[in-house]
Amino acid sequence: MSTDFRDASDRHFEDGGLLEAQGRFANADHLYGFSAECSLKAAMLGVGHPKAAKGDWPDGHCDHVNALWVGFQSFAHGLLDAKYAAHVPPTNPFSTWHANQRYWGRHHFTAGSVAPHKAAADGCRRLLRELILDGVF
Repeated sequence: MSTDFRDASDRHFEDGGLLEAQGRFANADHLYGFSAECSLKAAMLGVGHPKAAKGDWPDGHCDHVNALWVGFQSFAHGLLDAKYAAHVPPTNPFSTWHANQRYWGRHHFTAGSVAPHKAAADGCRRLLRELILDGVF
């Protein structure tokens, strides 16, 4: 099988929305984080990350979204126009998100704790769509 970050981003986001609508916030939050991660990785590949095409992600770029957000900022600084960067602000909305949350009890998650992660994942998806529509990659 081949990696398809764009499709994975959409799939995780869509499934997160279905779970959120059912009040299943823990797994919805988890999927929103993975959606954002996949969007950022797709964007990095699309605009020519020097090592990513070979699967050789440097430190800070191969991580999950809580760390990748910062890696993306350093990679994209000066490379992407401000209109693209606006979709991924410097303040990391995933600083409280972690892949290990899959082991946490569901009582740790609420609609309020999921909302910023959903909004950030949606912003990452908009960034990716805009890059594609503008022909950047």
